[in-house]
Amino acid sequence: MKCLIFKVNQLGDTIVFLPAFQELRRRFPSWSFYVFCTPVSEPLFEEIPRANVHVFSNEYFRRAWRHSYRFFDLLKLVRSIRADICLYSEDQGPVSFLLGCLARIPMRVGPSHRRLSWTLTHPVTVKTSELVGVKDWRIAQKLAQSMGDNHTWVSAPPAPELFGLPLSRCENNKILIHPGASREYKKWSLERFLELANLLSKDFEVVWIEQRKSEEAKLLNGIKKLRGESLFRLTQEIQTCSLYIGNNSGPMHLASALGVPCIIFNGPSDPPWDPHWNSDLNVLLRDPSVLCQPCDSQARPANICRNQSQPMQCMNVWTLERAYSIVVDSFRNRRNPTKKSLLPS
Repeated sequence: MKCLIFKVNQLGDTIVFLPAFQELRRRFPSWSFYVFCTPVSEPLFEEIPRANVHVFSNEYFRRAWRHSYRFFDLLKLVRSIRADICLYSEDQGPVSFLLGCLARIPMRVGPSHRRLSWTLTHPVTVKTSELVGVKDWRIAQKLAQSMGDNHTWVSAPPAPELFGLPLSRCENNKILIHPGASREYKKWSLERFLELANLLSKDFEVVWIEQRKSEEAKLLNGIKKLRGESLFRLTQEIQTCSLYIGNNSGPMHLASALGVPCIIFNGPSDPPWDPHWNSDLNVLLRDPSVLCQPCDSQARPANICRNQSQPMQCMNVWTLERAYSIVVDSFRNRRNPTKKSLLPS
């Protein structure tokens, strides 16, 4: 059997989908899997046996419907695979649905609420309030059951296997700071991140994931800088830290999967995109007094801050002092588990 999977997304989207893919791989070891993904996610699939990976940029793939020659090149490729099954993850767009349908793949499994879901042979109803990875898990379960798999599935997906690295529970003073995100309005101020890193470096070992910005010259000499071009290298570095600080992003999901405690500036992100694993270890900075959040929907990002009266309020409400207090509190509570963490008012 040949199973085609469309997963042309950002890194974080792929990480939360990975458990569903890995579970299908375990249950159907004789199948050949064909995966359409982006360059940043390619290493996550390359390590898996019998996974044939085709790489496209997000922009190229999602806008293929606007360019007939590009779309028909993709359709020709899909037809050449001669897949028996097509699986659509929870967040795939219309191009994927059209390709699977026009290629006449016999079995097409995906979420029932997406546009062009009428092209599916096996639509799956999922709850909008569930974490995105749980929805993907439900879709994979539906596929397996439709193929005669009667074994029990756990209710929620386990953390994915990442390059064979074990879950991390480090007891050191190493903090990793990743100030990036896929879009500007999803980021806490770079200036505040820099100030926080310098302040923390007085008492902790700080690792900074570089963003190639001139402002990063303000970092103190004792802070370790990491370029982060290699996904494997980034994963290794996260796996050995005791605390991860960043925005809602792909590396955040890496940290969550590895069991690393996280402090996350959530801002516009919809709750179904919260960290998927080890929730008891995470502090999510989502101030309930900011009524405009989240501005992102599950289906698509807002792309800009829509709060015209107080732009970026959901991020700016977290001052340097508040963020520093939360980090120090996190370490204090880890050493004294009986004390509960409270966000400063």
